Amino acid sequence: MPSNPSPTTEAQLLQEFYNTFAAHYDSFYELIDYETWAALIQRELDEWLPRSRCILEAGCGTGAVLQEIAGDPQQTCIGADISRAMLDICQKKSFVKHNVSLVQGDLLRLSFREENFDAVLGIFSLLNSYSHAARGLMLQEIRRVLKPGGIFLTDFATAHRYHELRAAAEWQEETSHSEPAFNLHQTFPAQPEIEPHAQTETSLHDRFVIDRTLNTKKLTARHRLYFFEAEHLAAEFSAAAFEILKIIPLLHHSSAPAPNRLMLIGRKPCSDSTLKSSMNVSRNFVSKTA
Repeated sequence: MPSNPSPTTEAQLLQEFYNTFAAHYDSFYELIDYETWAALIQRELDEWLPRSRCILEAGCGTGAVLQEIAGDPQQTCIGADISRAMLDICQKKSFVKHNVSLVQGDLLRLSFREENFDAVLGIFSLLNSYSHAARGLMLQEIRRVLKPGGIFLTDFATAHRYHELRAAAEWQEETSHSEPAFNLHQTFPAQPEIEPHAQTETSLHDRFVIDRTLNTKKLTARHRLYFFEAEHLAAEFSAAAFEILKIIPLLHHSSAPAPNRLMLIGRKPCSDSTLKSSMNVSRNFVSKTA
């Protein structure tokens, strides 16, 4: 895999990976408690938005989260994903009814008009699948399609999660998960040593990566996962002109020095003055929760 793929190449690799993985995705993640996740999402949506709302789930996949939130008749839900194969599986599920629509498309170039949604969801480490440069493009697009005052709710795996996975591999260079129909192979490229004078946003935000290779009987597909600190993502949100409302620790074992997964909620300000007054507040959120 290229060491620094362009955002366009990243999107193509993701599309190929999830088109290949689609048939195995639901069974691979069957132990996830989607109902609990949906309850947390609904609670946050209710805190920040009126009950009648239009929601976009970016990277909806086979619809596991969408299925849980689509039952509320006051919510109009749209699921978007880059993988046609994932959406085809989602389309066959019974919950896809009159208040749910599915759209295939590149999340770096959303096909929706400006100020269309009250909320955008990016669940299950959506942002971990994109590099610093691509995340910047995605955040700009999400901000564009949000109404003023609309929120972007996303969760992400932190750099601490990377270190957990690395330790679980017993500091080998790779791990592998095999089933009869496929093999999912993960490698841990060497982390570059970055001298202080050479540090840039990209080198800091994209330092910890895992390369994933999926092999089936007929196809091979690859993509890269990126892990970063909460303050790095908060800085990216601020650079994209989001007001940070909340950062919530999701998984934090008592013996761990830091959470390995966080939820971040950002809002598209109603005015520039609102954004300026919130930027110092966002730093406080990060320092308290990261």
